Amino acid sequence: MARQLTVSMLIAATVSAIVIFITASQYEKMFKYHYDDETSDSIIIPSADVLKAMTLMEIHNFYHSYVNSRQTLCRREVRIGQMKDGGWEVCEDAQYRPERPCLVYSFGIAEDFSFDDGIEKRYGCEVHSFDPTIEKPAHRRGNNVWFHPIGLGGVSREHKRGPMMTLGDLRETLNHTNREIDIIKIDIEGMEWSSIPEMLSGNALADVRQLIIEFHSHRLHMEEDKKAKDNYIKFLLIFKQMYEAGYRIFQSTMNIYTIKRPEFANPYVSCQEISFVRKLT
Repeated sequence: MARQLTVSMLIAATVSAIVIFITASQYEKMFKYHYDDETSDSIIIPSADVLKAMTLMEIHNFYHSYVNSRQTLCRREVRIGQMKDGGWEVCEDAQYRPERPCLVYSFGIAEDFSFDDGIEKRYGCEVHSFDPTIEKPAHRRGNNVWFHPIGLGGVSREHKRGPMMTLGDLRETLNHTNREIDIIKIDIEGMEWSSIPEMLSGNALADVRQLIIEFHSHRLHMEEDKKAKDNYIKFLLIFKQMYEAGYRIFQSTMNIYTIKRPEFANPYVSCQEISFVRKLT
């Protein structure tokens, strides 16, 4: 039966079976840290001191195991936008499904408005699309979709790509400081690592129900970056802050177009698309 698999089926099976290989001793070390939550299969992110004591390979495996975990259950996931790269997973469980008057921010467009248009069509939300690399002026794109040539950053400033603003400053500019945001989607080519800490420290995410982010870890290639371990620690501590702020991973997808070292037993990707819901009290 196995001999009858087609090449395409073998490729699909290989991709779907990609896992991070860890030794028994590494598994025991990692999984002695667990969140006290029976719905979570995620390892806990320990303190910076514990992370620093790990070897580079241990922290590499720890990072990729964490970003591929699930921390809560969403019973109804839907993909909005393209089925290929450009679409994103949204939770439609009753407590998270956007309902009018809903508000959505989308950062990083690259001329693909399929998610933004899909959100407006499915839920009737007010959608604001941001991208400083698109050479178009601010305009109303559809019935309820607005485009802004502005980027998301950790500091509000002028950048060679265009103006950058913090989430808090953007919300104030658009008069959204007193409105709950149903969904924020972020795909900003690595700038998320400087933006997220600022959003958390500035309390700009306190009323955001869903976060959908593509995390870029190009700088973590162990053979190419001598500072890989420091970056792993930095990124894991950001995930720890997100968890402590109430955000739980309900869906995580490896961007297979960014797979690294596929010839190894433990291939990994440098772009991970992760969807979070904010735990409601």
